[in-house]
Amino acid sequence: MRQGKAEGTRGKGGGGGGRELLWVAAAGERKAVRTDEVRPVPQDPPVRAAPPGPHAAGLGCPLDCSSPRQKSVGESGGTGFCLAMEGGLTVGVLGATGAVGAEVVALLSRSATVGGVVAMTRRERGAGGFPGAAEGKPVTERVLSYGNLQAADLAGLDALVCCLGTTSADAGGAAQRHVVDHDYVLEAARLARADPKCRYFSLLTSTGSNSKSLLSYARTKGMAEEGVIALGFPRTSIWRPGLLDRGDRARGLEKVGLALAGGVPVRAVAAAIVSTLEHENTAGASSGASFFSDAEIRRLAREAGVQPTSPSSCSIM
Repeated sequence: MRQGKAEGTRGKGGGGGGRELLWVAAAGERKAVRTDEVRPVPQDPPVRAAPPGPHAAGLGCPLDCSSPRQKSVGESGGTGFCLAMEGGLTVGVLGATGAVGAEVVALLSRSATVGGVVAMTRRERGAGGFPGAAEGKPVTERVLSYGNLQAADLAGLDALVCCLGTTSADAGGAAQRHVVDHDYVLEAARLARADPKCRYFSLLTSTGSNSKSLLSYARTKGMAEEGVIALGFPRTSIWRPGLLDRGDRARGLEKVGLALAGGVPVRAVAAAIVSTLEHENTAGASSGASFFSDAEIRRLAREAGVQPTSPSSCSIM
């Protein structure tokens, strides 16, 4: 059986009970490989330059990406840095089994910029847990214990995409929703930031996010945004979509809104997130945050070749 090459961090989680499983899709089947049994084959590391011109998502990179290593601010040959790196990026996804997170995992697995995808979950999903992953691209599953995360749980990543989110109804009240949407997000972000390898954080929130809002949901999302930005990642992207079209996952009130006005498909949000990660750069600053409104998300999705608007129904386009 043809097996994809295992890349990325190969360590078990710390005392929080985290563990890793590597799922490799090949020839129509999936095989589990214990990461503590993966033995590297001695060989010279390949040097792969990022392709010139348009990248996988169809957007051109404004910087010179011919260098096989990451370009830093202030270096000659460019005014910012490009995340295209030797061997491909190792990208972690928090909330990897949610509506948006699952789409992000699938699209990352198809990206030429990405060498390995780390799907972070609360419960082991198994070989069928990531059906959208590209054949031959390794998806490492890290089972986390939120509220007791360890440094090893967030180690070895070049970038982290956070799609954690819940509702008061699902969480058991507004207070517990705040724990998930704010406390867990910042807990993971702090540990990722402690690893100098991780230079990019992408956070999914919601339109109307504001730490001073009178609405509990919007206030929590705004506080999470401010907390992540304060950590000072070299680059941070904040995504503020409107009503999400989750397809079969749509909740009661969401179905009403979608039936009346439609929404933004979760695949469109994921496409915007992934295409921006592929081409992330700065211009004259060593750190900074960018905010993407619903309209900007739809524009990026359209440029990436994904339908940015759902019909007035709950089906994904």
